[in-house]
Amino acid sequence: MPWRKLVIILFLLPFLGASCTELLVTNGKDAAEQVLSSGSQLIRQAGNGFARGLTPEQKVAIDDWLSANNLNDFGDKEGTFYTGGTPLFDERTGETIDRFQYLFDKFPELRDVVKEQIKKQPSE
Repeated sequence: MPWRKLVIILFLLPFLGASCTELLVTNGKDAAEQVLSSGSQLIRQAGNGFARGLTPEQKVAIDDWLSANNLNDFGDKEGTFYTGGTPLFDERTGETIDRFQYLFDKFPELRDVVKEQIKKQPSE
């Protein structure tokens, strides 16, 4: 079990000397930075399925649809205020959802808007 190894290492730290202790702390810090970096990358790639593969043109088509329907960036009436500044952040869980995924969940018909935009794009 991993916690047993940790207990053993913590027990042995005073006996290992300063250089070994410094090496363990440095490696631990590097591992923590790597985990944070991969977590940030995961957040940047947020959104799943349909929302993740949107082109810039498709995103513009969605924003145009929102404007044509007098809706703000989140699909609500213009001038709507949100606790925390955005409906994409859940303060209870600390999770953030991709804006386009949020919009697809709220307005399933937006998929049709995107499909129309795909039809308009010239074939490569």
